[in-house]
Amino acid sequence: MKNILNALSLVLFFSLSADLNAQFDVVWTDLVGVSASGNTITKTATTGWGNGGAASENILVTGVDGWIEVEAQQTNTNRMFGLSMTNTNASFNTIDYAIHLNAAGRIKIWENGTKKINDAGIYVIGDLLKIERIGNTITYLKNNSTFYTSSIPSSSQLICDAALDDSGSTISNAKASFSVPPSGTTDWQLSGSDIFYDAGHVAVNTATTTKAFSIYNSGTGNTEFQVNGDGKVYAREVEVTLNAFPDYVFKEDYPLMPLKQLKKYIDTNGHLPNIPSAEVVDNDGIGLGDLSHKQMEKIEELTLYILQLDERIQKLEKKNNIELNSPKSPSTNSINQKVKIGTTSSTSKVSSNISSHNTKTSNSNALEAFNFPPVTDWQLNGSDIFYDAGAVSVNTSSTSKAFSIVENGTTQFQINGDGKAYAREVEVTLNAFPDYVFEKEYPLMSLGQLKKYIEENKHLPNIPSAEVIDNKGIGLGDLSIKKMEKIEELTLYLLQLDERMEKLKK
Repeated sequence: MKNILNALSLVLFFSLSADLNAQFDVVWTDLVGVSASGNTITKTATTGWGNGGAASENILVTGVDGWIEVEAQQTNTNRMFGLSMTNTNASFNTIDYAIHLNAAGRIKIWENGTKKINDAGIYVIGDLLKIERIGNTITYLKNNSTFYTSSIPSSSQLICDAALDDSGSTISNAKASFSVPPSGTTDWQLSGSDIFYDAGHVAVNTATTTKAFSIYNSGTGNTEFQVNGDGKVYAREVEVTLNAFPDYVFKEDYPLMPLKQLKKYIDTNGHLPNIPSAEVVDNDGIGLGDLSHKQMEKIEELTLYILQLDERIQKLEKKNNIELNSPKSPSTNSINQKVKIGTTSSTSKVSSNISSHNTKTSNSNALEAFNFPPVTDWQLNGSDIFYDAGAVSVNTSSTSKAFSIVENGTTQFQINGDGKAYAREVEVTLNAFPDYVFEKEYPLMSLGQLKKYIEENKHLPNIPSAEVIDNKGIGLGDLSIKKMEKIEELTLYLLQLDERMEKLKK
């Protein structure tokens, strides 16, 4: 199975946020009866509504917080500015959220042609008038003090929109927290230090096997997440939501297949029930979360088979007057403590690989000297953007999201600055884990103790219960180690049963 990272989607839902401290000059376009000088427009047409207006090239993308602000330079003319989904025409009644600065020095509020506030107070030259969206809420401010909150929510894409009445009236020094999209595309949007993408796909094309995408935590000095050009992914941990974790196997009504029937199924199909064949997995891949679920189900089924065989062998041993010589084992608590130490040791070995990798990365000073790539390295093709040189990095000292993919308002994939990735599914190739269970001093629980533990707890020792996993989730790396531990324990149990069967033959 190829080393690929595929079909990534997040179970967490959140809205994008922008840097509200960022400032960009409004770039005016669609000029009708006005002239533009920098971020200021002046009406050149005759007095009257509907023949003078403009819109911005700046775009506030869907679900992102942002604002537009204008400085009052006149108190004796009529003009409106605000935010709209689209620029329909030069009329004031098509501005979705508008501040009306009238010729009497008073402030009014209009929304899509409907007057909401007839008199919101005076304004004077030098006042800063702002319309802001935070979440889905639109607020109106003068000198950063809110004077009206709209009852009409907004989450869609917005632009700056203006309409002017009096000839010679101005919309002066217009600024916004959101920018003009880069040349050649309307899909990429800059907001402060953040870049947002609403269409197409993002691809990193590289002929090398070194990092293609990485997250560097400037607070710790470590590379927390990295994807190499050969498809290998390095991360602290990957957390997914596993539905219906298979503790249901230990319920009394679980339809466990008889061993003879299981043998017939394997002889006929060449793979375990409820597990896809090697051909299917090689061709289509398999979700790591789904695979973990199926593996845990088989581990628990094998445990039940072993306990069944133990009972049958005990009856034969009793019938043949053979002394039961099951190895003595310490208590469950001491076992769990010992196993936890083994698991931690295994995890430490895995983590040390990342730490070693982090040390090399931080010593190279490549990330410390990283600057935004030259324009010639970024290639635009319609709605797609490609990067063919160097590395793509996100530098952050925060533990919140550093990279995300959003589709139809839902976050499908997220990587945090602390190296944790959240997804609906991850497709990768897994390697084997350390075999500490096969060390001589490993305290294997007796089958009698194991049976009693399952009857009391309804899950395997050193494996979290379904309730805990449903509420808190589990790291796939940690779960893989625990599953490997159980597989190796089951192997030891089978070897014990085989020895006892050999004695019965004599």
